[in-house]
Amino acid sequence: MIALILSIIGFAALFMAIWILHRPLDVHSCPVKWVRITHNVLEWVLNVWAVVIVVQIVLLVKG
Repeated sequence: MIALILSIIGFAALFMAIWILHRPLDVHSCPVKWVRITHNVLEWVLNVWAVVIVVQIVLLVKG
């Protein structure tokens, strides 16, 4: 249960950091390549993290 709570808090913190840092910037048309790559990697990390949270919830409900 504690791992799930920490995962959700960490996910929310990372999501807000990405939103704050990249929201004002149109990342996909940005001429700086490392900005686009960083944004894509962070989006991938968020997607994987969301799957981990869902798996944790399923295991918590089953167990």
